[in-house]
Amino acid sequence: MEGIFKRQYTADGRVMTDRTFYVAIGLLLLFGFAINALEVIFLSEFFASWNALAFLIVYFVMVLAGCIMSVVSRNPVISFIGYCMVVLPLGAVLSIYLPAYSHNTIVSAFLTTTFLSLFMVILALVYPKAFNSVFALLGVALFIALIYQIIAIFTGFGNNTWVDWLVVLFFSAYVGFDVSLARVRPRTVNNAVASACAIYMDLVYIFIRLVQIFGRRE
Repeated sequence: MEGIFKRQYTADGRVMTDRTFYVAIGLLLLFGFAINALEVIFLSEFFASWNALAFLIVYFVMVLAGCIMSVVSRNPVISFIGYCMVVLPLGAVLSIYLPAYSHNTIVSAFLTTTFLSLFMVILALVYPKAFNSVFALLGVALFIALIYQIIAIFTGFGNNTWVDWLVVLFFSAYVGFDVSLARVRPRTVNNAVASACAIYMDLVYIFIRLVQIFGRRE
């Protein structure tokens, strides 16, 4: 199983300290969230004017290409560009999604996302093997949850609270898995970007589902 988590060093072979590695992941996450905030504030009307089908096509192409680039590339610049290609379309989704909900709903979803994420991080640090052992199951669940997420956002189909909580559970578990994966990766810039990209996607999808759940209560 350990072979799944091994990753090649960057082309220049430069390795960071543990502290620098985790700080880099944190800064990359903050960068992604800052870009998303700017998109929500300034570009909501722009993204809302898009044709739904065109938006979905651009979304899937950019996110898929960005994920591949951030994981496969050995060039830190290419990896970072891939990360940005994930951040921008997810920010566009938030720009369309969040204006329909109240400030209290958004704050509640944010705080709950933070709590769940911290809880899963602690579990991943204490019981890393528990997450590694369910790698295949989490992968299948994540794929299903991603498809459901996008369909529900744009069509309203399947907006049931219990299903929403199930999706939240899947993505929360994946936060733990991605944290445990980051712990065993070589401390390179590429791996910091890849780890940040994975954790970023988990957090955003948890947040979106929680906004849906809390908004429905209002």
